Amino acid sequence: AKRCELTEDQIREGVRTAEPVEGRLQYMGEVQGIHTYNDNNATTGDAVVAGIRAVAEHLKMKPILICG
Repeated sequence: AKRCELTEDQIREGVRTAEPVEGRLQYMGEVQGIHTYNDNNATTGDAVVAGIRAVAEHLKMKPILICG
């Protein structure tokens, strides 16, 4: 963003108002204390690991991976 000569305020506003990408760590809801995320855009091993780490850090708990 800085290479495009955006100001700090413009960068902050862009981050604040950015819309999430559907299917990339998309929060699907909570049932009986279980938080569910859809990460169907994680199509490589590295992307899957990054998603798991992000969720674990955000929730401060060990995630359970269900994949198919």
